[in-house]
Amino acid sequence: MPVYPFAPEHPYPAAVNRVMEAYEYLLSLGKQPQNIVIAGDSAGGGLTLATLLHIRDKGLEQPRCAVTFSPGSNAFPDDKILDALDPSDAMLSADIIRTVIDIYIPNLEDRSHPYASPCLGDYTGICPLLITASTDEVLYADGKRVRRAAEQAGVRVEWIERPGVFHVWPIMVPFLPEANKDLKRVVAFIKDA
Repeated sequence: MPVYPFAPEHPYPAAVNRVMEAYEYLLSLGKQPQNIVIAGDSAGGGLTLATLLHIRDKGLEQPRCAVTFSPGSNAFPDDKILDALDPSDAMLSADIIRTVIDIYIPNLEDRSHPYASPCLGDYTGICPLLITASTDEVLYADGKRVRRAAEQAGVRVEWIERPGVFHVWPIMVPFLPEANKDLKRVVAFIKDA
């Protein structure tokens, strides 16, 4: 698991650059891209997406696939959508999302870069993606935007959407029945990629 620097001490693009270095390090060790899966949840899901775009932009081979649980992907969220989902999100809030964006990407000019807002990226040439999103969470629209962008670019996307669960629910194995069921789908997706 790569260790990467955190904001506010190390704002964007420090984390993206460090995770890219980790991928290049694995390749330098002779690891084959088809044996690498990149995964992340929440902000780490956005970092996963940014890394895939960065890998492609550097002309490197994509990993086998990527898994994102409730990815944060948009530095320009729609306030109406955030505020509408705020009451139903048991873990995050609209204010938390706005604050995290301000801390992680303090330079307003950086926010439109696809590594900062992966939902704005061109997903041409990106590996297969699995995206989960709860219909009750404030990041629901982020996942949907990435799905749309990836599918428009011809990327194979496995989409897992659930109502009545919370942000990043698949990590709650073995306690949550939905997590137990969806983890099997994640494993099948990775094997099939």
